[in-house]
Amino acid sequence: MNDQALFTILQCAEKTDGLVGRGDMAKLLFGQESKRLSKYKFDHLQEYGSLSSMDKKSVLEHIDHLIERGCLSISSMFFPMITITEAGQNRLTRMTTSVQQAQEIPVKMKGSILALSMSVTKKNSGSYFLLTLRWSGIGFYALLPMIG
Repeated sequence: MNDQALFTILQCAEKTDGLVGRGDMAKLLFGQESKRLSKYKFDHLQEYGSLSSMDKKSVLEHIDHLIERGCLSISSMFFPMITITEAGQNRLTRMTTSVQQAQEIPVKMKGSILALSMSVTKKNSGSYFLLTLRWSGIGFYALLPMIG
């Protein structure tokens, strides 16, 4: 499983707070338009489209992995909505124990807004440089180990 994808899914579950199901969460992460996502303004979340480089089946497998591990739960069977569990919250906290010097730099590019965000993240296994790039509503992330 891709750690960055798992991290993004947990962040998404935390922000959507039980208002989307498994399919809608996959659409959100994949960047697929949906009336329900637009209704709740979830198409404006940082995670919207952030896993568009993965195929939809893989995104669903990552969501299922987190459900199987007890990090996400399905709230009911009539309207199955995904919520983050205490274990998921703990895992998310461990993945980002401390974030230092985050800053966003907006840049205008041919009618589209490019937003670049950089931060240093400390995880159990060391420090990482998190680079977030948003362009035309699509998010790209890179988690790079810091050397030195």
